[in-house]
Amino acid sequence: MISLPSLHQSLLKPFLFLLSSSSPITPPFLPSLSFLKTTSTKPNLLHSSKPLHVKYCSSTTPASEPDQHHFRPVCTFKIAIIGFGNFGQFLTKTLVSQGHTVLVHSRPEYSHKAKKLGVSFFLNPHDLCEQHPEVILLCTSIISTEHVLKTLPLQRLKRTTLFVDVLSVKEFAKNLLLDLLPPDFDIICSHPMFGPQSAKQSWKDFFFVYEKVRIGNESSRIQRCEEFLKIFQSEGCKMVEMSCQEHDKFAAGSQFMTHTVGRVLDMLGLESTPINTKGYETLLELVENTCGDSFDLYYGLFLYNKSALEMVQRLDLAIDALRNELFGRLHYVVRKQLFENGEMGKSPQDVSYQNSAAFAPTSNAFRFLDIFAREGCRMVEMTCSEHDWHAAGSQFITHTIGRVLEKLDLESTPINTKGYETLLQLVENTAGDSFELYYGLFMYNVNAMEQLERMDFAFESLKKQLFRRLHGVIRKELFGNSEKFELLPEKSVEQNGAALSSSLESVKIS
Repeated sequence: MISLPSLHQSLLKPFLFLLSSSSPITPPFLPSLSFLKTTSTKPNLLHSSKPLHVKYCSSTTPASEPDQHHFRPVCTFKIAIIGFGNFGQFLTKTLVSQGHTVLVHSRPEYSHKAKKLGVSFFLNPHDLCEQHPEVILLCTSIISTEHVLKTLPLQRLKRTTLFVDVLSVKEFAKNLLLDLLPPDFDIICSHPMFGPQSAKQSWKDFFFVYEKVRIGNESSRIQRCEEFLKIFQSEGCKMVEMSCQEHDKFAAGSQFMTHTVGRVLDMLGLESTPINTKGYETLLELVENTCGDSFDLYYGLFLYNKSALEMVQRLDLAIDALRNELFGRLHYVVRKQLFENGEMGKSPQDVSYQNSAAFAPTSNAFRFLDIFAREGCRMVEMTCSEHDWHAAGSQFITHTIGRVLEKLDLESTPINTKGYETLLQLVENTAGDSFELYYGLFMYNVNAMEQLERMDFAFESLKKQLFRRLHGVIRKELFGNSEKFELLPEKSVEQNGAALSSSLESVKIS
């Protein structure tokens, strides 16, 4: 519970003190929150982690015809999945196909979904633990993991049970497991860097990052650890052994930025067009890969990433800087029109274009078009009006996002997710274009100003969702475990999303 002096100090400063990234001081209320506590416990690591130790399982079978059974793990386990949401169900399908016995538990009643997948569902965790699974696979959300672990009847499990988590942030997970689990339990902290959307066809070539946090000396336990990892290796994952600290250094920031941009774009309601550019395709792909994830996942990436507030602030500054560049150029053009009155200063509306004769296609025109057709281009004949209807908005928003990201100086990491690769690819596709091109897309796109306002509103809305949830957590810590404080953030998020959709309904980016 927070002491009154601490509360008094926190009230003296604006809540947006949180956005200050330059201060190394932790806000006075955060140390008291149980979910942020760390432990200085140093486990006896019988298997030290080797950074960037990549084990890549490649097959002699051609990539177009993978042999699904060539690398199947020899051992099968009785695995209990705690948290049978989207990701838990996603993992279950592959585990069952490999021949493992899978038991599942979650707070929602998902027995019908479990039955479809051919696994046993246990609503009561006591009943599940009495089945004595060899492996407990934690597929809970980041923010609920501590509560779930504290309510599991650990005394009903075998003392040598292996616990594996799949959370997106690893230092928090490692400290939590070391703090709450009995010392006899084995621990692997892992992060499958893929999900139901990005790996719907195959897990091949996706990273699986792990640290053997605590494994017993017995040969059977060492072998069990290796055989469990083969579950993912056998599916073609790139196996990367690194410490939880190194994982978070590389991945926490890139994941948070990826999900932030993806959620902003999702709020804009982007739609595919008949003539998508490569850059616009990357935006649509990013939305598809992130919009299916829960807000709890995104909030967890925000709360347990030390640099998240700084990244929000940097994104704010990048958007402002780009807007100032556009408005600065616009100001220059208007002044040129007002005070020089030259032909070059005229606006597009002041310039008349005359075409005395209708265009009649000739053999020369068709021969010219053949140049592009022979190179494999998809030839689309449409009017200029139709082109601008489909392309002007999508090109402008693509270049806007690309230029904002370019100002953030994003860097590749050894363990990029597919979503983060999409951001880097977008920057690469737009960075080489001149500002003149971008300014032209802004000037000659009727909806450009409205699109900028919509993006601003979407980003502000997302920030409000994050801080509203944080505010709810702090109030709950201050005033106790009242149910109303637990429900308020969720209700507010939904209302805020509905308000945003209503506000943006009149204009679509297409």
